[in-house]
Amino acid sequence: MKKTVFVLLAFMLIGMMSSCTKKSGCEYVTGNHAEGDYEYFKEAVNVGPTKKAHGILTFGDSNRMFTIGFKKSSIPMEYRKEGVKKHVRVSYADNFDITYDIVFEEPVYKLLCIEECE
Repeated sequence: MKKTVFVLLAFMLIGMMSSCTKKSGCEYVTGNHAEGDYEYFKEAVNVGPTKKAHGILTFGDSNRMFTIGFKKSSIPMEYRKEGVKKHVRVSYADNFDITYDIVFEEPVYKLLCIEECE
């Protein structure tokens, strides 16, 4: 009986941990916000000169484009399909400290929310 309870608690904990990244209402999530084209890569790709990421978001306007990466652990499973590009809205943690990081290096962020745009 104790084994069954332990297994159930383990599955609940895994379920809670895997659903930490929201998948709707990103405009209401605290953090930085962006809307752009998202793509996932099974093998990590370069984002800037030294950073690697699995999820890449490209956004901006006709004057300037930005590319940022997301940590694999923060990307929900349904957004881990290689080769599929989606137009999404995201919220991500602000972990870029301009006093310590190289200004021209694109950072890798923790994804807080991701939702497909209609």
